[in-house]
Amino acid sequence: MAKKKWIQPAIQKEDRVRKHFGVKEGETIPARKLDTEIERLHKKTEDAGGPGLTEDERSLLSALQLAKKLKGFGKGKKKYPFIGK
Repeated sequence: MAKKKWIQPAIQKEDRVRKHFGVKEGETIPARKLDTEIERLHKKTEDAGGPGLTEDERSLLSALQLAKKLKGFGKGKKKYPFIGK
């Protein structure tokens, strides 16, 4: 069974999170910023009683959640150095 390259389509726009926070290439994005923005977007969802998310916000939320998950990948290898602790 061949290994599927599942992550490539998910990270096609890997600079999206960096551009959202205005962080330059090579600098890390603090995990606290990710958590704060994810929380802000969750509060805006209809399930939380908010007005709901636009398509762009929904896409950004997915990108932020993926970035948060990927921060644990490659520990010690610095595969994803764009996310800090």
